[in-house]
Amino acid sequence: MKNYRIFNNAKVVMAALAMGAMATACSDWDDHYEANSSVTGSSSATLWENISANDNLSEFAQLAKKTGYDKVLQSSQTFTVWAPLNGTFDFETLNNSDVTELTNEFMRNHVARFSYPASGPVNERVFMLNEKMNIFQGNGTYQMGDVKLQDINIASSNGTMHTIDGKLDFNYNIFESLNTKTYALDSITEYFKHFNQEKLDLDASVKGPVVDGEITYLDSVKVEYNQLCNLINAHIDREDSTYTMIVPTNEAWNKAMATLDNYYKYIPSYQYFKEFPQTLKGADASQVDYDLIDDVYLADSLKKLYLVADLAFNNKYYGNVKLPELQHGESLQTDSLVSTVYDILYTEDAKRLFGGTIAKEEKSNGYLWIADSLHVRPWNTWKPEVIVQGEMTSRVAGTFNGTVSRVNVNSINKNQNVEGKLSNNAYAEVRQTSSSGNPEVDFYLPGVRAGKYMLYVSIVPANIDSTMYVTSVLPNRLQVKCGYHNEKGKYAEKSFPGYFENDVTKVDEVKIGEIEFPVSTAGLDNAMPYVRLLSRVTSNISDKYDRTIRIDYIRLVPIELYDYLQENPDYKYYQSLY
Repeated sequence: MKNYRIFNNAKVVMAALAMGAMATACSDWDDHYEANSSVTGSSSATLWENISANDNLSEFAQLAKKTGYDKVLQSSQTFTVWAPLNGTFDFETLNNSDVTELTNEFMRNHVARFSYPASGPVNERVFMLNEKMNIFQGNGTYQMGDVKLQDINIASSNGTMHTIDGKLDFNYNIFESLNTKTYALDSITEYFKHFNQEKLDLDASVKGPVVDGEITYLDSVKVEYNQLCNLINAHIDREDSTYTMIVPTNEAWNKAMATLDNYYKYIPSYQYFKEFPQTLKGADASQVDYDLIDDVYLADSLKKLYLVADLAFNNKYYGNVKLPELQHGESLQTDSLVSTVYDILYTEDAKRLFGGTIAKEEKSNGYLWIADSLHVRPWNTWKPEVIVQGEMTSRVAGTFNGTVSRVNVNSINKNQNVEGKLSNNAYAEVRQTSSSGNPEVDFYLPGVRAGKYMLYVSIVPANIDSTMYVTSVLPNRLQVKCGYHNEKGKYAEKSFPGYFENDVTKVDEVKIGEIEFPVSTAGLDNAMPYVRLLSRVTSNISDKYDRTIRIDYIRLVPIELYDYLQENPDYKYYQSLY
């Protein structure tokens, strides 16, 4: 998950999860089967009335009433009920269980919307009210999942009912399995649980009269959903997709959080400029303001978010399709994996991630891998590269003695004699306002974590566009400074020694030097570090250098990645430049 913003003022902006569409079946069951009149039931009675009138379903009826489904099953909506007969399931255990658990794992697991008759050949995937999927199949004799039907097609005014020889299995999905007692997963379980919400199930709720223009409900049925699943685009709480997720034990979670402490260091107050000054010392009080934050909350929120962000993979896409067949202890054979937040892990990092796992478990919507250590390279998720495209004018903090404009160069017009790629086929041109002036430009750096980075600036030669005539192509002569926040939240500025020149035969990524940020600014609204580029061409060398600055991008490489690349130059990782 690269540097897009997720938090605003330390508060997560979430979108509510939409209910997945359920498979439909014909609601006019009279056209498809003949009602069974050999058992207790009346086609003019509701499902609930037929259930409560059947002595063989008294245990099921008691549980339905306890969960409020007596009201649901006498509404005007169409349902199919697979009702377990007395004595075919552990009634006492269920009757003594938590009502929420009883509702979701039992009652909603035996009811589906629409009518599903048992007539002729049947082979259907049926989504129950809890979104669990069961296979309804047979021809003459029928079964739901692994449970046989006894009495079929008991007609009701609002659907149909089948009695069955036992309770339907409740198969836990990945989300539900976070509560497993087999492994110590309390840390990640509690984190996900924090985002549990309830919403009104409009379809299952029983509507009442309209009062003062508002619909009222005689019975309100609420369903749970999880906001975090939506935020990381990993709907591990649903049954309509299949995922692979790496889940850290408490030990792995705590070790990862200790590492993240190094990158997410926040303080209560950060200085920023309402109007960017030409010099740091020249800023007066009217130009300065402060970002005030809950530093403890923001640090904790971001650490946990980035800890889980890249641990889930949709099994249907990319190289992820190989994950269902991967067995614990095997070496993953794939060019890459793509997480649900669209970060790419190439072969080395993908293999390494699964190398910290101790077990694989199959679930109803995929596979859960238990990890006692998260083998995550920090630059892949926790401390990613920071890349600022020059042409993004929103990142320009200030311009002095010059003007900034965006210049587009398409792939056809790009000068083939100039080596290297132009990121996004565009760059920023900073042109002096006078023939003898030296322009200066400042770029904000969003998403910076605490710690060391290596700073690069990609500079574009004047002849990048083959359709433009350029009399001479000269290099730039630049001074580079970097502004950052010290431990007290005040701006400080580092000047890199010497001057920096570019190679005009290519789009040249110039290495500037190492910079350390004492505190993190990722997630802040206003306060950000900046890079200041200053043309330094005096009159006696004006024939040797170009005063106009052309910036493709600015790149901060985490020092951990930089050091690894020095030892492993062929290492492949995801880079969002092109």
